[in-house]
Amino acid sequence: MKDKVATLAILIAALLATAPALGRSDESRKEQSHFSCEQEYVNEPVRQPVTLSAEALEALAEDQNVDACLKEAGKSADQAFSWFVASEIHLGGEDEIDYVVLPSLLLNGEQPGGAPNNACFRGANAALFWALRRTKQGYTLAFSGSGHDLDILRHRTNGLRDIRTSTAIQAGGMISETVYRFDGRRYVMVKVDERPGE
Repeated sequence: MKDKVATLAILIAALLATAPALGRSDESRKEQSHFSCEQEYVNEPVRQPVTLSAEALEALAEDQNVDACLKEAGKSADQAFSWFVASEIHLGGEDEIDYVVLPSLLLNGEQPGGAPNNACFRGANAALFWALRRTKQGYTLAFSGSGHDLDILRHRTNGLRDIRTSTAIQAGGMISETVYRFDGRRYVMVKVDERPGE
């Protein structure tokens, strides 16, 4: 009987010791839904970055801004994979893996004068964001927009989660928020609000 009690005590102690680690593991797997153009300064950089496949990069190159930057640099989409950082997201169902894409923070390969190769995707206090959707035909460019922050919202329209971008407006310390909803093919802008900054 003593041996059984001792074994049970050891098992309980082991479970209690691993419980915090299990919680952290679950938290680290939680899907990221907030992104900032200032990845290097905020507490929420792209936490679990993934490399885009050649197929996903080709879909991204359908964006006119990406196409123009690639042509200016004389690169194909698959040659510019280091220009982007992506995070998996579920815009629709759990079995559909989509991507939120941001310009990466390049630490090498910079152009003369210190501008990174993907500087064409960045502005003053803002950057371009994209969302790629996985369909039966492959990846499609579902969203392209700019802002300081991007949030994937819980509310859904036509089966996909809404997207919100926010940007500081210089005059008066206001924040401009734009909401995009899926129209069945792409995300379209549906609402722009201004609110005082924090």
